[in-house]
Amino acid sequence: MKALTRWFIDNPVAANLLMIFILAGGWLTLDDPRVESFPQTPPTQLIISVDYPGGTPGQVDLGITQRIEDAISGVPGVRNIVSESHRGEALIRVRKKTGTDLSRLMEDIRNQIESIVGFPEQAERPRIYRDEFTNLASFVLIYGGRNDALLQKVSGRVERALKTHPEISQVTNLGKRKHQLSVEPDINKLKRHGLSIETLAQIIGDWSLEYRSGELKTARGNIVLRGDSHADNLVKLKNLPVVVSGGTSIKLGELATVRRTFEQTESIVRFQGKSAIALMVSTSQKDNLLKVSDAVIEVLDAQRPTLPTGVELDVMADMAPYIEDQIDLLSDNALQGLMIVLVVLGLFLGFRLAFWVALGIPISLAGAVWVLGLPALDYSINDITLFGVILVLGVLVDDAVVVGESIHSARQRIADPRQAAWEGVDAVAVATVYGVLTTIAAFSPMLWIDNELAKVLAGFSAVVSAALIFSLIESKFVLPSHLSYPHKTSAGAKHWGLRGFARLRKACTGTLDGFANTVYAPLLRSALRHKRTTLLIFVTVTLLAYGLQTKGHIRSVFFPEIPGRYATALVTMDVDAPFELTRKTGAVLEHAVIETGLLLQQEYGLPTSAIDKYVLSLEDKGTIELDAELSAAALARIPGQRVLDLWASEAGTRRQLLGEIHPGQRTGRRHCDLGIHGESRTRQAHRLNARRRTPKTARRQRRL
Repeated sequence: MKALTRWFIDNPVAANLLMIFILAGGWLTLDDPRVESFPQTPPTQLIISVDYPGGTPGQVDLGITQRIEDAISGVPGVRNIVSESHRGEALIRVRKKTGTDLSRLMEDIRNQIESIVGFPEQAERPRIYRDEFTNLASFVLIYGGRNDALLQKVSGRVERALKTHPEISQVTNLGKRKHQLSVEPDINKLKRHGLSIETLAQIIGDWSLEYRSGELKTARGNIVLRGDSHADNLVKLKNLPVVVSGGTSIKLGELATVRRTFEQTESIVRFQGKSAIALMVSTSQKDNLLKVSDAVIEVLDAQRPTLPTGVELDVMADMAPYIEDQIDLLSDNALQGLMIVLVVLGLFLGFRLAFWVALGIPISLAGAVWVLGLPALDYSINDITLFGVILVLGVLVDDAVVVGESIHSARQRIADPRQAAWEGVDAVAVATVYGVLTTIAAFSPMLWIDNELAKVLAGFSAVVSAALIFSLIESKFVLPSHLSYPHKTSAGAKHWGLRGFARLRKACTGTLDGFANTVYAPLLRSALRHKRTTLLIFVTVTLLAYGLQTKGHIRSVFFPEIPGRYATALVTMDVDAPFELTRKTGAVLEHAVIETGLLLQQEYGLPTSAIDKYVLSLEDKGTIELDAELSAAALARIPGQRVLDLWASEAGTRRQLLGEIHPGQRTGRRHCDLGIHGESRTRQAHRLNARRRTPKTARRQRRL
């Protein structure tokens, strides 16, 4: 390294080319790294799903779940198995061991399941798939309208428009219901023709099947024999002949009301108090979150003029503003760091030196962005990597400051600027190199540890290490070359501003030298003379800090809960609670959140309600969830805990009244348990993303 440093000092053009090369690499690859809210990790578990129509949880568990558990528990590479038995469905999650190839494990498990004999006849074929993680980009809400059929129609059109946009790759319709043909027979008409409900059902079933009877080979070619008149749409079903007598037939449309409807479920989604359907837009491993967010807004703007009267579109849980805030925070911190370096070093060491030292920040950041953009590494710009860059900003300039100050001191003793630059770098080379290497060593283990947490934090380690490496390159090769030029002092300058700055700099330097000679140096000599006392003082301070942490005066958490824009109320209903009570409890939550927003508006003098948007979901009769989004004014002025406390008070009061009206009948307790909490944006994104992957109807769970 010493030889390279000397060569760059003697060849300043090469140093400038290296600087330009790093800056250009960072600028040209600025748009290459994908942007996402949270780093995506490869799947680590498989999901086995088996449908058993009409089966009770006990029947599903005994006939399907336990059989699958017994068959796959001995497969090599299985870490644990978590099983859930639902009404009509078995769901088994298989987590792999570290180092196990998921594709090979999937094939081994498939072979074991296919060898199982004795599944119930009504059970469908098991489905095995990877538990892929996708990042939430936003929720598109279609709400209002006259009826659910209209919302279903509009949601299908909006979903197709979103999927056809080139920037959007994944759209999931969370409220989509299957079409079905409904036949409502007239009992009197059936009796008049000697038919029963069972007979009619058999006739419809016979006409709703497609038959293939073989292939007829002729001289003109092969003819496939098949029955093509199966009733598979509304017109054919209405014209289906039920009673045929003497060349005349009575069609199904004459005996029953036939119409197209949607399957009936007990799930309800309401947005702003109106019936709604939610479309979840997600990002894949190749999508840019910011571009996806812009594309969603573009599609919705194009769809709004075509909406039926009363139907509206809105966006909730948009993740793009959070990343934009992080990028803005990074830009502000970098700019503030540049200004602090320029001002402080300019006052004590000169503006020329301060400028070249401060340039180490953009050079290091450009190098880090360049590394993130390399296809071989496949890192993204997300919450974790942006946090790493913000954290390392204060470290990036340290090497350059140390080298710059050392060169400045050498120039006070050595007349030749190139020799002074060389000796200044050489004096601190070992300390700065080892300082960077030890910092990289502290972060690097997360790059090669093979577990889920390490994979999430790998981007953090990579961006910190890359930024530190480029800061070391800049301080050892680029900075010495720029500080090896002779320059004039401003002491004899003719301009009054330069003369005034020279006097100010002289005063600041004198004050610093005075502090070093009268305070710092005597204190340092005293500490060196009394080594044991100095060591005892530091040990005492360390023990005091440890004691404060042990007693809870200094709290510590691995992932701090930074309040975000959202608050969530989750109500878990008793198993025996009637659906009507669940619906009324949801209405109570809606009234409570509206009242909370108005009370906070009055308390803090806000122009609008503190609760900007809210969405209520009853995905089954056992779970109610309401997500509320704070307005921008409320987010800036109201403490998050105040929102939660007031909402909990309002919801608790209303729930108590509801509980007194509908007490628990068999358990002697109220029918529901209420929990209200705030969320960091990371947890909120994970929870909202998991809503489409994790059923909420589990009644039993087993872990092997």
